[in-house]
Amino acid sequence: MDEDKNEPKVNIKSPDEIVIEGKTREPKVTISDLAEKAAAIKQEPKPKKRIGLWIMVTVLILLLVGGALAIGYLWGNNTVKPTEANNSTTSNENTTESENNKSEISADTKIVNDEAEVKELISQIYDALKNKVEKIGQLSKTYDNDAVYYKPEDMTATIALDNSYGLNYDNDDNFEKHKLTEEIDGIFNNLGFTSYVDTRLPFVIPGYINSNKQIVCSVIWGVTNPDSISCGKTNWISDSKKKLINELSKAMGEELNSVLIIADESNIANSSVAPYQNLGAQVSNAHGLFYRNSPDSEWKYFTSTQMIVSCEKYSEHPDTENIKKAFADQECLKDGSGATLKVSEL
Repeated sequence: MDEDKNEPKVNIKSPDEIVIEGKTREPKVTISDLAEKAAAIKQEPKPKKRIGLWIMVTVLILLLVGGALAIGYLWGNNTVKPTEANNSTTSNENTTESENNKSEISADTKIVNDEAEVKELISQIYDALKNKVEKIGQLSKTYDNDAVYYKPEDMTATIALDNSYGLNYDNDDNFEKHKLTEEIDGIFNNLGFTSYVDTRLPFVIPGYINSNKQIVCSVIWGVTNPDSISCGKTNWISDSKKKLINELSKAMGEELNSVLIIADESNIANSSVAPYQNLGAQVSNAHGLFYRNSPDSEWKYFTSTQMIVSCEKYSEHPDTENIKKAFADQECLKDGSGATLKVSEL
């Protein structure tokens, strides 16, 4: 390493001058060399030399300009530029720059912020109720313990949100809990919520909604044990589930008068007769059966039931051939004795 440091540094100042360690070294020449060089200079036409020099200068200038433009382009495209959000009233925390140069909150940040907002709401309800209930130890916060029922504007059926935060009160004294109904109503009103009841459903589920915060809550209190309050963001439903439920709603047609549909892609089953598929979903307070001839075809509605479907219903359906293939692996009720058959045996 030391030997490298002591080596002379070479600096080429011009084609005719080489500096080594600050000293100028000139190449050795003889008189004959000088004579030959002088003769060559006299014979070389000066105009050509000037033209060649101007060509070299022009090429160098073009290279320098082109390099400068390239560096400027790369610098400009990799430099963080101020966005419109910098002058707005919104926070720049946890933002990403989109293609149109507008700062947007990332999807992950939205989810975290949404969850924090709903958790804070449940904590406020919890704090307000703990001074009202007789057995504070039986009042507890929960996650995904109970469903929140809501009908989004772009859906024809009421659904259950994918997630929820809430609280339970595990007390057998229904009379004591029933007395808290008005207290709960007052708590929600104080927090900026209004009553939300889906009258399309065959059963009444009291609820509250805050449109500004996009939070909806379902309240089952004074009816069962344990009683619950559950809340979630109105957009807490996946696109795939929304698409599927809309397709099932369409399949039900006129029978979708007062209905709640709870289903997702995990409910889809392949029939033993390919490529048929079937699906069982909660439809209001019954079990709805749907089928399709292939994964690329539309869903069709078969029936809703709370028990095993009779074999007669399969055989007498107008689309009996396709239905039997779609539900080939299912059992049907043969007669009043309780005996069953496989649909494939019909």
